[in-house]
Amino acid sequence: MSEPRPLFDAWEEVAPAIAATPHLAVLSDFDGVLADIRRQPEDVEMRTPMRDALLRLKEQGNMVGVVSGRRLADVRKHVNLPGICYGGCHGYMMQDSRGRQVSLVDREETALLNRVKHHLGPKLHQLKGINLEVKEAGLTVHYRAASPVAAQEAFVLVQEAVAMDERLQLLGGKKVWEILPGSRVDKWTAIRVLMALEDRSEALVIYIGDDATDERVFARMRGISVVVGKTTDTAAEYFVQSPSDVRQFLERIAERRG
Repeated sequence: MSEPRPLFDAWEEVAPAIAATPHLAVLSDFDGVLADIRRQPEDVEMRTPMRDALLRLKEQGNMVGVVSGRRLADVRKHVNLPGICYGGCHGYMMQDSRGRQVSLVDREETALLNRVKHHLGPKLHQLKGINLEVKEAGLTVHYRAASPVAAQEAFVLVQEAVAMDERLQLLGGKKVWEILPGSRVDKWTAIRVLMALEDRSEALVIYIGDDATDERVFARMRGISVVVGKTTDTAAEYFVQSPSDVRQFLERIAERRG
């Protein structure tokens, strides 16, 4: 990994490619990118100017998508824009711009996650500030509200649960641990599927993310990769500091595409 460059300092080299491409796909994570991170996930809110920027890009005919670790219905509710693409559960659940849904989790993986939930849930329930969220294709352990001692105890339990089956994958995030049923699917998988469904496989990809799971996209994509809030240890080519900068970037893209 190398150090990313400040996006706006490099704008004059980025902008011509955005203006010239016949087809553009603008995709991003949600928390920490389109909206500020909050102590409780349900308190996260995407502001109207950000929604307007996404809407303008969509109305120009660009492919627009939000790919999150949240449940599909949850990210769709928070973004609340019809006619764009959504990805949930780190790529396992998808919805294209016409509302068609695709699931990449199979029955065996669902059964595996249920076993982990029944094993882990009661133990985590005893720890203050620890919350286990059950998703369509994964389990998320939130520890933002926990003490360091409780968080460490929870982590030991999570590691023990993941060790139950070699197929299980543990991903770290911002005050969360994600338990997924395998490593065959990630956000880049979802992006490629969605681009195929939208007939945009040849589009120039812009991807904006801020978390560990976004690094897989940065490392494998060809296009314009932007990380939020990091200036080192990333595969992204460019960086911005905050969701406010992301909104400004989206507005600049729309100006170039208008």
